[in-house]
Amino acid sequence: MINIQDYKAYMKGNYNFIELLRENNSLVYDRIRDLIKVLGYIEFQYDQNKPIDEELKVIFEVGFSFFHEQLEEIKIYYNTYFKRDLSKFLQHELLINYALYLSDLIEVLKEKNMYKEEIRVAFGEILEDIEKTLRGEKKETIKAFNRYNEIIETFVPVGTLTTLEIFAMIVEELQI
Repeated sequence: MINIQDYKAYMKGNYNFIELLRENNSLVYDRIRDLIKVLGYIEFQYDQNKPIDEELKVIFEVGFSFFHEQLEEIKIYYNTYFKRDLSKFLQHELLINYALYLSDLIEVLKEKNMYKEEIRVAFGEILEDIEKTLRGEKKETIKAFNRYNEIIETFVPVGTLTTLEIFAMIVEELQI
């Protein structure tokens, strides 16, 4: 049984923040849009009393858990790092997205037993660099992003899909 009520309560409690991101064409919102689409699709099916197969139940449970985790991290950046200053938050969206992407990638590598010490150190350095930039201790540069990408390409096999990439494929499959 999927817990639609918890999902609905969570969405209601975070509606204004999610809408703030959406209305401002936030890249961070773009990051979670497919999650919202899939979860909303399943919620609609549930509300229409349509049968929800086991695969969709698993997708819902994984998706809601991941969505909750991602949104809470986004809120930490917004509330703590940028003191609810949307303009500053939006100026640093690429870094925020990159940090969220990296944390998603770490979880995927852990699930595949591929998250070794060398990767932990390398990714830790990237996250530390991002943190320093978000705190204003460093400047954000394209050179830094290129370096991050090179590090990731060194350690992550081609074809490794993050949770969000899988949800993008689910959106295509469900045609929503």
